Amino acid sequence: MFKNISRDKWLLVWVIIGFFIIMFDQNISLGRINPYPSYKTDDGYSLEFQVYSLNYMYGAGCETSDVDGMFMGDVYYQLTFDVVPDLLGFVILAVFLKKMAKFSRLFSIASVMSWFGVGLYLFIHLMPFFLNGMALTYMSFWLAIAMYGTEVITGYVFICGICDTLSGFEHRTARRSISIAWFGTAVLSAVLCVLRWISIISPALLVTYEILLIGVSALYYYFIMRESDFIVREKVIGEQEDL
Repeated sequence: MFKNISRDKWLLVWVIIGFFIIMFDQNISLGRINPYPSYKTDDGYSLEFQVYSLNYMYGAGCETSDVDGMFMGDVYYQLTFDVVPDLLGFVILAVFLKKMAKFSRLFSIASVMSWFGVGLYLFIHLMPFFLNGMALTYMSFWLAIAMYGTEVITGYVFICGICDTLSGFEHRTARRSISIAWFGTAVLSAVLCVLRWISIISPALLVTYEILLIGVSALYYYFIMRESDFIVREKVIGEQEDL
């Protein structure tokens, strides 16, 4: 089956893999092991906000009261392992979107955005070595939004590139289907970001939205691959593959 996929189609497959890696966040906690300098809890600000923001980015935790379940004490880091790190997804996107620039210059712009995502990811994970307290908490909160924004903008420019390759009235339905499916993944991803930030949310609710996101994303990728012959323009430049 895979032997029948052309080199240009493989570029598209790798791009889809990159987006899926970014979408799929599955962190495994390895216990209360401090990979960063100890966090200095600021009692003058909301402890919940500090825990939520640092847990989302760095897997931080805090002791809770046995009576009402409220956070108490100092915030501490936990060592977490990301099964498929966003860094890998952004690198894959940056490399293969650049290769797809021969089909639309918009793919090259999406590649640049992916490299920005790589830099942002590295900056976020080095930040605890240089910042602490509420300065780190606020930066984590806003950079988490910036990271999501980078993912959305990269995906949007990619979709614009897809629509650019599917120009013409005959592809109108395909463009609409792909755009609507992508919008659904962006909305569900935003909901999941909020749910993951609120670390005390019901696991069942989180899993429900994750299943919905996987389902809508699968439909979105199916729509793209269904039009892959036209996206990579094999009917026009396919003969050049042997050159």
